[in-house]
Amino acid sequence: MNITVCILNYNFPEITDPLVENIREKNKKINFNLVVFDNGFDKDKISKYTTHRCEINKK
Repeated sequence: MNITVCILNYNFPEITDPLVENIREKNKKINFNLVVFDNGFDKDKISKYTTHRCEINKK
């Protein structure tokens, strides 16, 4: 079984980063892919786990 976890970050890495860490910690026995999309415009507020970034927020 393949599982992909998708998370959207919008200028709140202080929430996204602990969420990702919690998901990884609680699911060590499950093989899954993690995708973190950043849809914000503030380059200083990118999650350290961001895998995809939209340069322009299209709302």
